[in-house]
Amino acid sequence: MSTSFTNSKKLTLKKIKSLALFFALILVTSFKANAQAVYTQDFNFSGGLTTNGWTAHSAGGTSVISTTTGLTYGTHAGSGVGNAALVGSSGEDINQTFTSQSGNGTVVYTSFLCNVNDVSTAKPGDYFFHLGSPGGTTWTAFTSRVFARIVSGNVNFGISNTSTATYGTTNFSKNTTYLIIVKYTINTGGADPVSMWVLPSGLPASEASAVSAEVTNTTTSGTNDVINTVGLRQGTAANAPQVIVDAIRVGTDWASVVPVAANAP
Repeated sequence: MSTSFTNSKKLTLKKIKSLALFFALILVTSFKANAQAVYTQDFNFSGGLTTNGWTAHSAGGTSVISTTTGLTYGTHAGSGVGNAALVGSSGEDINQTFTSQSGNGTVVYTSFLCNVNDVSTAKPGDYFFHLGSPGGTTWTAFTSRVFARIVSGNVNFGISNTSTATYGTTNFSKNTTYLIIVKYTINTGGADPVSMWVLPSGLPASEASAVSAEVTNTTTSGTNDVINTVGLRQGTAANAPQVIVDAIRVGTDWASVVPVAANAP
Protein backbone atom coordinates (compact mmCIF):
# COMPACT_ATOMS: atom_id res chain seq x y z
CA MET A 1 0.00 0.00 0.00
CA SER A 2 1.44 3.43 -0.97
CA THR A 3 2.38 6.03 1.62
CA SER A 4 0.14 8.63 0.00
CA PHE A 5 -2.89 6.33 0.21
CA THR A 6 -2.14 5.57 3.88
CA ASN A 7 -1.82 9.28 4.70
CA SER A 8 -5.04 10.03 2.83
CA LYS A 9 -6.86 7.34 4.84
CA LYS A 10 -5.54 8.79 8.09
CA LEU A 11 -6.74 12.26 7.11
CA THR A 12 -10.18 10.89 6.28
CA LEU A 13 -10.40 9.17 9.67
CA LYS A 14 -9.36 12.40 11.39
CA LYS A 15 -12.10 14.28 9.54
CA ILE A 16 -14.68 11.70 10.55
CA LYS A 17 -13.60 11.91 14.19
CA SER A 18 -13.65 15.71 14.07
CA LEU A 19 -17.15 15.73 12.58
CA ALA A 20 -18.34 13.21 15.18
CA LEU A 21 -16.96 15.40 17.98
CA PHE A 22 -18.51 18.51 16.41
CA PHE A 23 -21.98 16.97 16.25
CA ALA A 24 -21.62 15.53 19.75
CA LEU A 25 -20.88 19.03 21.06
CA ILE A 26 -23.92 20.36 19.23
CA LEU A 27 -26.11 17.68 20.83
CA VAL A 28 -24.71 18.40 24.30
CA THR A 29 -25.19 22.15 23.84
CA SER A 30 -28.74 21.61 22.58
CA PHE A 31 -29.50 19.32 25.53
CA LYS A 32 -28.25 21.90 28.02
CA ALA A 33 -30.27 24.63 26.31
CA ASN A 34 -33.43 22.56 26.57
CA ALA A 35 -32.75 21.73 30.21
CA GLN A 36 -33.03 25.24 31.64
CA ALA A 37 -35.06 25.60 34.80
CA VAL A 38 -38.06 27.96 34.76
CA TYR A 39 -37.23 28.97 38.35
CA THR A 40 -33.93 29.03 40.22
CA GLN A 41 -33.42 30.18 43.80
CA ASP A 42 -29.98 30.02 45.43
CA PHE A 43 -30.70 32.70 48.07
CA ASN A 44 -27.98 35.08 46.95
CA PHE A 45 -28.92 37.58 49.63
CA SER A 46 -29.06 37.92 53.40
CA GLY A 47 -31.90 38.57 55.82
CA GLY A 48 -35.65 38.05 55.70
CA LEU A 49 -37.03 36.52 52.52
CA THR A 50 -40.01 38.89 52.38
CA THR A 51 -37.58 41.79 52.06
CA ASN A 52 -35.89 40.00 49.18
CA GLY A 53 -38.68 39.31 46.71
CA TRP A 54 -40.87 36.79 48.56
CA THR A 55 -44.49 37.39 49.61
CA ALA A 56 -46.11 36.32 52.89
CA HIS A 57 -49.49 34.61 52.48
CA SER A 58 -50.01 33.60 56.11
CA ALA A 59 -48.90 35.04 59.48
CA GLY A 60 -46.70 37.62 57.79
CA GLY A 61 -44.04 39.05 60.09
CA THR A 62 -44.32 36.25 62.67
CA SER A 63 -41.11 34.24 63.10
CA VAL A 64 -39.82 35.61 59.80
CA ILE A 65 -38.17 33.12 57.45
CA SER A 66 -34.61 34.35 57.02
CA THR A 67 -31.37 33.17 55.48
CA THR A 68 -28.78 30.94 57.04
CA THR A 69 -25.54 29.33 55.83
CA GLY A 70 -26.01 27.66 52.44
CA LEU A 71 -26.00 23.88 51.97
CA THR A 72 -23.49 21.83 49.99
CA TYR A 73 -24.15 18.72 47.93
CA GLY A 74 -21.53 17.20 45.65
CA THR A 75 -21.32 18.75 42.18
CA HIS A 76 -24.83 20.25 42.25
CA ALA A 77 -24.80 23.65 40.54
CA GLY A 78 -26.38 25.26 43.59
CA SER A 79 -24.07 23.65 46.12
CA GLY A 80 -22.39 26.27 48.30
CA VAL A 81 -23.87 29.13 46.28
CA GLY A 82 -25.34 31.98 48.31
CA ASN A 83 -27.22 31.25 51.51
CA ALA A 84 -30.23 29.05 52.37
CA ALA A 85 -33.66 29.51 53.98
CA LEU A 86 -34.21 28.49 57.59
CA VAL A 87 -37.81 27.22 57.80
CA GLY A 88 -38.84 27.02 61.45
CA SER A 89 -41.51 25.08 63.27
CA SER A 90 -44.07 27.89 63.39
CA GLY A 91 -44.57 31.33 61.86
CA GLU A 92 -45.12 33.05 58.51
CA ASP A 93 -45.58 31.17 55.24
CA ILE A 94 -44.15 32.74 52.07
CA ASN A 95 -44.15 32.31 48.31
CA GLN A 96 -42.57 33.42 45.06
CA THR A 97 -43.96 33.08 41.53
CA PHE A 98 -42.41 31.90 38.27
CA THR A 99 -43.44 31.38 34.63
CA SER A 100 -46.79 29.57 34.50
CA GLN A 101 -46.86 25.89 33.53
CA SER A 102 -50.26 24.63 32.42
CA GLY A 103 -52.19 22.09 30.36
CA ASN A 104 -53.48 18.58 30.90
CA GLY A 105 -50.60 16.12 31.04
CA THR A 106 -47.96 18.78 31.73
CA VAL A 107 -45.22 17.50 34.01
CA VAL A 108 -43.57 19.88 36.48
CA TYR A 109 -40.35 18.84 38.21
CA THR A 110 -38.94 20.60 41.24
CA SER A 111 -35.92 19.98 43.41
CA PHE A 112 -34.17 21.47 46.41
CA LEU A 113 -31.50 20.68 48.96
CA CYS A 114 -32.89 19.88 52.40
CA ASN A 115 -31.36 19.46 55.84
CA VAL A 116 -33.55 18.67 58.88
CA ASN A 117 -31.70 20.25 61.80
CA ASP A 118 -34.40 20.10 64.49
CA VAL A 119 -33.13 19.11 67.94
CA SER A 120 -36.24 17.04 68.76
CA THR A 121 -36.10 13.24 68.70
CA ALA A 122 -39.80 12.96 67.76
CA LYS A 123 -42.25 15.11 65.79
CA PRO A 124 -45.36 13.75 64.00
CA GLY A 125 -44.72 15.79 60.86
CA ASP A 126 -46.00 18.60 58.67
CA TYR A 127 -45.36 19.99 55.20
CA PHE A 128 -42.73 22.69 54.69
CA PHE A 129 -42.47 23.04 50.89
CA HIS A 130 -45.06 23.12 48.13
CA LEU A 131 -46.07 24.37 44.68
CA GLY A 132 -49.36 25.75 43.37
CA SER A 133 -50.97 28.91 42.00
CA PRO A 134 -51.57 31.84 41.82
CA GLY A 135 -49.38 32.94 44.74
CA GLY A 136 -49.71 36.34 46.36
CA THR A 137 -50.92 37.42 49.78
CA THR A 138 -54.01 35.18 49.86
CA TRP A 139 -52.64 32.05 48.17
CA THR A 140 -54.35 28.81 49.24
CA ALA A 141 -54.29 26.45 46.20
CA PHE A 142 -51.37 24.14 47.03
CA THR A 143 -49.94 21.01 45.46
CA SER A 144 -46.79 18.85 45.62
CA ARG A 145 -46.56 19.27 49.38
CA VAL A 146 -43.34 17.87 50.86
CA PHE A 147 -43.51 16.68 54.48
CA ALA A 148 -40.95 15.76 57.13
CA ARG A 149 -41.34 13.97 60.43
CA ILE A 150 -38.97 12.73 63.11
CA VAL A 151 -39.39 9.22 64.52
CA SER A 152 -36.95 7.95 67.17
CA GLY A 153 -34.38 10.48 66.02
CA ASN A 154 -34.70 9.52 62.36
CA VAL A 155 -36.29 11.54 59.53
CA ASN A 156 -39.01 10.34 57.16
CA PHE A 157 -40.07 12.37 54.14
CA GLY A 158 -43.58 12.36 52.67
CA ILE A 159 -45.54 13.72 49.71
CA SER A 160 -49.14 14.61 48.93
CA ASN A 161 -51.31 17.18 47.19
CA THR A 162 -53.33 17.58 50.37
CA SER A 163 -52.53 18.12 54.05
CA THR A 164 -52.42 14.35 54.65
CA ALA A 165 -49.04 12.85 53.76
CA THR A 166 -47.95 9.56 52.27
CA TYR A 167 -44.63 8.91 54.01
CA GLY A 168 -41.73 6.88 52.74
CA THR A 169 -40.22 4.12 54.88
CA THR A 170 -36.55 5.05 54.63
CA ASN A 171 -34.98 6.42 57.81
CA PHE A 172 -32.88 9.45 56.91
CA SER A 173 -30.52 11.32 59.24
CA LYS A 174 -30.87 14.72 60.83
CA ASN A 175 -28.20 17.35 60.13
CA THR A 176 -27.53 15.74 56.73
CA THR A 177 -28.13 17.37 53.36
CA TYR A 178 -30.28 15.51 50.82
CA LEU A 179 -31.42 16.31 47.29
CA ILE A 180 -35.21 16.08 47.06
CA ILE A 181 -36.79 15.81 43.60
CA VAL A 182 -40.55 15.98 43.04
CA LYS A 183 -42.47 15.10 39.87
CA TYR A 184 -46.01 16.40 39.50
CA THR A 185 -48.38 15.75 36.59
CA ILE A 186 -51.30 18.07 35.91
CA ASN A 187 -54.39 15.94 35.37
CA THR A 188 -57.49 18.06 34.78
CA GLY A 189 -59.74 15.01 34.94
CA GLY A 190 -58.92 13.58 38.37
CA ALA A 191 -56.11 12.89 40.83
CA ASP A 192 -52.71 14.38 40.06
CA PRO A 193 -49.85 11.87 40.39
CA VAL A 194 -46.89 13.08 42.43
CA SER A 195 -43.62 11.25 43.17
CA MET A 196 -40.63 12.13 45.32
CA TRP A 197 -36.99 11.03 45.30
CA VAL A 198 -34.66 11.64 48.28
CA LEU A 199 -31.01 11.27 47.30
CA PRO A 200 -28.12 11.19 49.80
CA SER A 201 -25.53 11.65 47.04
CA GLY A 202 -25.11 11.81 43.29
CA LEU A 203 -26.89 13.56 40.41
CA PRO A 204 -28.66 10.97 38.20
CA ALA A 205 -28.67 12.12 34.57
CA SER A 206 -32.25 10.97 34.05
CA GLU A 207 -35.29 9.76 35.91
CA ALA A 208 -34.74 6.29 34.47
CA SER A 209 -31.21 6.16 35.91
CA ALA A 210 -32.28 7.31 39.38
CA VAL A 211 -33.11 5.00 42.22
CA SER A 212 -36.77 4.18 42.76
CA ALA A 213 -38.92 7.02 44.08
CA GLU A 214 -39.04 7.16 47.86
CA VAL A 215 -42.82 7.56 47.69
CA THR A 216 -45.54 8.04 45.05
CA ASN A 217 -49.04 9.38 45.65
CA THR A 218 -51.64 8.85 42.91
CA THR A 219 -54.85 9.45 44.84
CA THR A 220 -54.82 13.16 45.71
CA SER A 221 -55.79 16.16 43.57
CA GLY A 222 -53.77 19.36 43.39
CA THR A 223 -53.85 22.43 41.17
CA ASN A 224 -55.47 21.36 37.93
CA ASP A 225 -54.88 24.34 35.69
CA VAL A 226 -51.67 26.25 36.38
CA ILE A 227 -48.47 25.80 38.41
CA ASN A 228 -46.64 29.08 38.92
CA THR A 229 -45.70 29.42 42.59
CA VAL A 230 -43.26 27.89 45.05
CA GLY A 231 -43.95 28.12 48.79
CA LEU A 232 -42.11 27.67 52.08
CA ARG A 233 -44.31 26.84 55.06
CA GLN A 234 -43.83 26.84 58.81
CA GLY A 235 -46.37 24.45 60.33
CA THR A 236 -47.34 24.00 63.95
CA ALA A 237 -44.54 23.91 66.53
CA ALA A 238 -45.69 20.56 67.93
CA ASN A 239 -45.64 18.84 64.53
CA ALA A 240 -43.21 20.52 62.13
CA PRO A 241 -39.46 19.93 62.30
CA GLN A 242 -37.14 22.83 61.59
CA VAL A 243 -35.50 22.46 58.16
CA ILE A 244 -33.02 24.27 55.92
CA VAL A 245 -33.99 24.61 52.25
CA ASP A 246 -31.57 25.62 49.50
CA ALA A 247 -30.95 25.52 45.73
CA ILE A 248 -34.58 25.37 44.60
CA ARG A 249 -35.17 24.48 40.94
CA VAL A 250 -38.43 24.16 38.97
CA GLY A 251 -38.48 22.87 35.39
CA THR A 252 -40.27 20.76 32.82
CA ASP A 253 -37.79 17.90 32.66
CA TRP A 254 -35.51 15.98 35.00
CA ALA A 255 -32.25 17.52 33.76
CA SER A 256 -33.47 21.05 34.42
CA VAL A 257 -33.80 20.38 38.16
CA VAL A 258 -30.72 18.18 38.60
CA PRO A 259 -28.03 20.63 37.45
CA VAL A 260 -24.34 19.79 37.44
CA ALA A 261 -21.90 22.59 38.23
CA ALA A 262 -20.19 24.01 35.14
CA ASN A 263 -16.73 23.21 36.52
CA ALA A 264 -17.60 19.62 37.49
CA PRO A 265 -15.60 16.89 35.71
